[in-house]
Formats: sequence, C-alpha cells, structure tokens
Amino acid sequence: MSDSEAWTADPVKLASALDALWLLLGAYLVFFMQAGFAMLEAGSVRVKNTKNILLKNSLDACLGAIVWWAIGYPLAYGESGPGDNEFIGGTNFFMSEKKQSKDNFYAGWMFQWAFAAAAATIVSGAVAERCDFRAYLIYTTMITGF
Repeated sequence: MSDSEAWTADPVKLASALDALWLLLGAYLVFFMQAGFAMLEAGSVRVKNTKNILLKNSLDACLGAIVWWAIGYPLAYGESGPGDNEFIGGTNFFMSEKKQSKDNFYAGWMFQWAFAAAAATIVSGAVAERCDFRAYLIYTTMITGF
C-alpha cells in the first residue's frame, strides 16, 4: 500500500495530520512576527540600544518557551487537579504527565507558545529604552507563565 492509499484508507489519520499541519503553520506564522517586531523596535530606538532590544526579543522566545513549558501551558490548559478548581489548571507541570499522547498535543503547545512569546515581545517595544533588563526578564516570565 502506498502512502497516498494509506491516507485515503484512514480519514481520521488524515484529519489528524491536517490539523497538525494547520496548527504548525499558524505557529510558524505567528512566531515569524518576532522578526517583524525586532525590525520595528530596532528602527525605533537609538543605535546604542539596538543590541539590547534585539537581545530582549530573542530572550522573549527562549525564556518564554521555558516558562510556557514549565507553568504557562499547565495553568492555561491543565486539568483542574486535586481540588475542585475550574478556573485554572493544576496538572501536567513540566509536561510530567504521560497524557501527551492525544492527537496534536505538541502542535497545539507550539501554537499557543507562539502567541505567548508574541504577547511578551509586543510590550518590549513599548518599554524600549525605558526599562531595566532584569525587570524586563521578570515581566517576560510573568506574562508567559501566568
């Protein structure tokens, strides 16, 4: 059986693959906004602060991914946990539970992370040249984690 026959034989598998493709394509497009924000912010600051703003944009993506993996995604999409809490998630911190086998878990995680990182980067332009670097790292941690 060829690959094309395998996809048509199992429409559920095809639908799952197309869902993953769509989520990843959306994540890549949203993440590419980081480059646009970097160019916008580099053009709106003084030359001496260009490296600083580009480093902030890079750290938004890197630190944002770690914080989103550790606590952001579980708080946003985790199950209620041991208490009777329907407001915020309380499970799967650090992706420790083995429930990631559901369809497109990692594609969905990346899609949501791209938005969390973009949200942090949007504010970096507003506080360019006005904010201490350590304070900005704390801000990035808070916005992507909570």
